[in-house]
Amino acid sequence: MTVTLVFMLDVAYNVWVTLRSHAHDEVNRFAALKSYARRRLWIDVIAALPLTMLHGIDPHLILFRLIKMVRLRDIFLWWQRATIRYSTHLRLIFLLYWMVMTAHWCACGWISIHGAPTGVPFRDYYIRSFYWAVTTLSTVGYGDVTPKSNMEVLYATGVMGLGVIMYGYVIGNIANILRNLDMNRQRYYEHTELVRSFMSSRKIPKPLQRRIGEYYAYFWERQLGHDESHILSDLPPSLRTEVSIFLRRDIIQKAPIFCKTDTAFIQDLAQQLRSALFPPGDVVFRYGEEGDKMYFVAHGRLEVVNRHEEVVAILEEGDIFGEVALLLQQPRSATVRAVEYCDVYVLDNNAFQAALMRHPRFGEKLRLLALERQERADKE
Repeated sequence: MTVTLVFMLDVAYNVWVTLRSHAHDEVNRFAALKSYARRRLWIDVIAALPLTMLHGIDPHLILFRLIKMVRLRDIFLWWQRATIRYSTHLRLIFLLYWMVMTAHWCACGWISIHGAPTGVPFRDYYIRSFYWAVTTLSTVGYGDVTPKSNMEVLYATGVMGLGVIMYGYVIGNIANILRNLDMNRQRYYEHTELVRSFMSSRKIPKPLQRRIGEYYAYFWERQLGHDESHILSDLPPSLRTEVSIFLRRDIIQKAPIFCKTDTAFIQDLAQQLRSALFPPGDVVFRYGEEGDKMYFVAHGRLEVVNRHEEVVAILEEGDIFGEVALLLQQPRSATVRAVEYCDVYVLDNNAFQAALMRHPRFGEKLRLLALERQERADKE
């Protein structure tokens, strides 16, 4: 009775959700309700029929309620889409669930054929039947629970055949799932092995090999082997814009010259940035070079060195540099090099000028701010 009531409430809930999801659109609401009635309503109604309350009905008809399990696939797929971060873990959970369900059904079939002995609590007999199903499906088969009649022998043979198929399927899937749990580290090992073979065959000096190894180790540890630009390029424009803004808006707004600009301009710039990584000692740009890029420090420390090779400033997370030369179209006034591994976002001149063309009223304002910063720097 309780199961019947729950299934009836489930039908009402599904209809309510379908109608509520299109509450302000009569046409789409009717189409959604029609689609639900055609695809899933009949499943829910059959499962909700109160068969146990009808007299003279074969008790095996209660198995019709198993048709409700057709909806499990839809639930699992929705769950995986909703929690994409843990999709691999969910695959493992779903696989274990189906293994348990298969063993349960086999145990129920064994009880139906073998019959429950008198004087033994059903719970105890079900546990032993479930134990027999697990050992048979897993191809272990200790033999302490054995078939007696011909029907039991045939049933056990069928379960063993199912167990062989299931064993291969489960082992293959679990191996694949466990491998996918840490695909980034696997790709890291494969890539570093390829690089190691290359350096060995080309007789690269040991100190240089060590620096290359440290670079790859940091790159995979910090960025998890993901190429941000490559991943974003696979997304549709709307999602790519949202992700770019989420990742980069805060770091742009920390820059003094951008903190008071329009939100639309900030969003436009966020889509133009590209990531770069500089190892310790690497020079980002040198004194006197063309100022065609500006940089936003996402992680790490860099030092600013004047023409006399004196360190005049340290740049850390949230700082920007190179903006004056970019805005005023001047050569670099200092050299910037990485003190440690540094993740930065780069905005080149072409992307910046394109953004200014789309938002022309900010161009002169940013230029004046750059002049003010240059005057303060010259006074210092």
